[in-house]
Amino acid sequence: MSHWQFLYAFGGADRDMAGSWRNIVGAPVLCAHKIPRGSEGYRTAVAGIYRFSFETAASVTCRRISPWDAKNPLLYSGRRTVSADYSTENKNLLPGWSVVFREDVRAGDEFEIGVGCCWNGGTGVWQRITAFGPRMAGFVSTEQSLKARNISAAPLSDCKLVATNAIRVASSHGALGPFSCFFQSGILNPEADRDLDGSEVTVINYMPGAPPTADILIDGDPIDVYDVSADSIVPAGAGLRCDGVTLYRFADGTKYQSGTFCLAEALPGAGTTTIHVSDGGSSAWLASDEGSFAPGPAGIVLTEQGRSPGTITAGGMVPFKLRVQPPDCDAPDLDARIFSLRAVGLDGSVVVDLEHQGSFLRATADALLSVRITALKSAYPRPRYSPDPNDPGRFVPDDNGEYVEDLSNPRTYLHHSLDPTKGNYRSIWHYLAENGVTFSNVS
Repeated sequence: MSHWQFLYAFGGADRDMAGSWRNIVGAPVLCAHKIPRGSEGYRTAVAGIYRFSFETAASVTCRRISPWDAKNPLLYSGRRTVSADYSTENKNLLPGWSVVFREDVRAGDEFEIGVGCCWNGGTGVWQRITAFGPRMAGFVSTEQSLKARNISAAPLSDCKLVATNAIRVASSHGALGPFSCFFQSGILNPEADRDLDGSEVTVINYMPGAPPTADILIDGDPIDVYDVSADSIVPAGAGLRCDGVTLYRFADGTKYQSGTFCLAEALPGAGTTTIHVSDGGSSAWLASDEGSFAPGPAGIVLTEQGRSPGTITAGGMVPFKLRVQPPDCDAPDLDARIFSLRAVGLDGSVVVDLEHQGSFLRATADALLSVRITALKSAYPRPRYSPDPNDPGRFVPDDNGEYVEDLSNPRTYLHHSLDPTKGNYRSIWHYLAENGVTFSNVS
């Protein structure tokens, strides 16, 4: 049962900021939704915009559409095999999401999923909420006004909001390796990695049974695990149930505290699974609607107006504010930083929570300019073409041509006047200058 929802005011209504989708070329997607928490394949997706293209009717590739998502760790190269039959839930495209395709998909069809974003049909752009993009050390981002809502039928007590370092799992097996689901829970802050390659996860001493059991190691070392269902510590993570149901959490006080998982019934064979902890929590700040900002890992109390501290009634909402401010000493490496935003409360004596992962890039002023130029270049008018005088029906590149390629119908050409979004710039430098970037800005 779900207890929480994060909302963002958009278009005159409160919308779930978890994510949304849209078809771009053709209509390949029948429906797409987040996988229910705790179900097989559940994990928290990193905020960003993901564009997927069909190379054939059964294979899909993913790419970024904005430099702001350049280092998003969930973007991948290569193809993913999918089933397009109006019913199969494809869970191998965006972690934590299930996508059902229509049967009549074609090569060239495209769609997008935005996580922590809302699609603005009026302006034709994604409204970014928790995908902050490049941020300079020491400078404060725009504040995002958000809400946490209790969507259960019971009141919640001891409610708190934190924004900590974020854990993610990557596997050469695809999906989650030995985990059937993985997310963060509770309010504790895991220790950030110094090594961006993360640490290797291995499962040993597999013992067949009903269910089978195994031990978990990280970089070859045992780690204490908390059995959530039994409310007990499993020393050294030994004899964990591989049933896809039993919920475990890395024990409090360990490097990966708050990391919560189930082990899959069928463990993968050869391959590598790594676990990473991003230090994005050190840059996230939270505030109540009328309060001052506090560091994300310390968190704030969520209190519905007119209620005792930490209380939210069934269906009640609490507004809060979120911003990103990388510390002055942060290295401007342009690597993606991720933070884990979590609402936590008690339903009676049961802890209930929800996780959402936001993202940003750490940058210098020069790097921000580079990102801006890259973004402008990506929007630069398409190359011009003219009819080939020696071959009717064929078009050849021509800077002064009157035609542009129709993106929805490759190798067909439209007169540029039919596409009002495309200007008449003679070169990319003229285009950049018109958008406020001059030759003196560029080394």
